Parts: sequence; C-alpha cells; structure tokens
Amino acid sequence: MKNVTIIIDVVIAIAIGVITSFWTSGSTSLLIGTISFFSIELIRLKLSTEKILEQHNLINSLINLLKPHDKVSELALLYGLRNLSKLTPESVLVSKDDTWDFWKDCVGRAENKFSIISYTSPDETWNLKGWKEFSLAVQEERIKNDCKIERIFCIDSESEKEMLKDVMLSQQKIGIEVGYVLKEKLLSNKVVNEYCRDIGTLDVAIIDDFWVMKAHLDNNRNFIGASATRDKEILRKVSFVFREAKKIAKRDFVV
Repeated sequence: MKNVTIIIDVVIAIAIGVITSFWTSGSTSLLIGTISFFSIELIRLKLSTEKILEQHNLINSLINLLKPHDKVSELALLYGLRNLSKLTPESVLVSKDDTWDFWKDCVGRAENKFSIISYTSPDETWNLKGWKEFSLAVQEERIKNDCKIERIFCIDSESEKEMLKDVMLSQQKIGIEVGYVLKEKLLSNKVVNEYCRDIGTLDVAIIDDFWVMKAHLDNNRNFIGASATRDKEILRKVSFVFREAKKIAKRDFVV
C-alpha cells in the first residue's frame, strides 16, 4: 500500500512538471516536479504525525486519569488499545465478540459492590450452554472477597419470571441479592423513562459506585456490544434508575 502511495505521488509530481513545462524550460519543470513531490510527502507526513500525536495524547490523558486502586479503569487500557477509535478518556466501547470477556473483567475488578439491572435476552446469557455456571463462579468469587452483588431482573412479562425462576434462585443461593421488576412498571416512572433513554439501555451495572457498565442491545434484547464509562452524569442517572427499580422489585420467587 505504501509503495502504491509513493507511485501516485511521483505521478502527481511528474504531471505538475509536465504542465509547468509549457511555461518554463525542461530543467525548471523538473525542479518544480521534484519540489512538488517532496511537498506532497511533507504534507502527508505532517498529517500522519498529527494523527499519531492525537492518539498518543488520548492514551496519555487516559493514563493520567488512572488512580492507584481503580482496577476498573484498567479496562479502558486493556480494551481501548484494541481500537483507539472507540476510546475516550471517559469511556471504552467493545464489540459483541468481546462482550462476555468484558463482563467478566468488569465483575472481576469490582471490589466493594456490583449493582446491576439485567435485561439482556436469556438466550444471550443464562440459556447459553455453560454460561450460567461460569457466571455464578465469577460472581461467587467476588462475594467471597467481600464484594456485594445485587441484581434486579427487568422482565417483559410474568411468564418470563417463571422461566427465570431457577436462575434467580441459583444466584440467590450464592449470596446475590436478587429481585425482579416488570419493564412496563419501571418505565411508568417518568424520570426513570427519561433517564433510560439518555443512558441508552436497560441493562446497566454500577461498579463500586464509580463506574458504569452498559450492555448495548438490539430490539430483540440481543447483544450488539458493551461499554463502560466514568461519566458522572451517566453514573448519576443509572444510580437513580437502579434505586427506583430496587424499591419496586419483587422477590416472590423465594422458596
């Protein structure tokens, strides 16, 4: 690709030389063509340098934001460096292919509390072969290390609650505080409805009251990606939505 670019630049430079030869002598036109070639390369180099500096400043600003005990912030470096176009000093976005590893890394870095509203389709999570057991193991490890985990299942219908009953019981068994809420009832709160639109998803988690993880879903509640952000306004809105969901959450699945 680089060789093709150089050839194109040479052709452009020669063309400039040929055009100017109509008004100047051959030696002068050759000089103009040569100068034009190097001018093009200098402009290209300047643009490339600016892009590199921009990416360097982005990474540098992110590193400067890291705090010694902020393990969740490491995610921005771990995943952000894979695709700089999806990295900002405040957030990092991952594709669907990285979503499950991203979830594991978020939970694994939670030190004190992991509060989540789960709305992703069960076929994308709990019904996946081996996922239920794996996710329980990851969360149980955190609980044993004194990390509080609380989950509110956001569901579309009572029949979905029955389908998720075993999942909720298995999570409760390892020490997760579990509840469920109907999506329709949750969104009947006008402020919650407004905040959910701003947040962009109903599947969100608050980590250590500092970092927000979001699962990005399509209309069928399937993953299209995930992100994490330290944006204070998003954190405030997600915290409000979780508190309201927790207030109206039911726990009648307990046996």
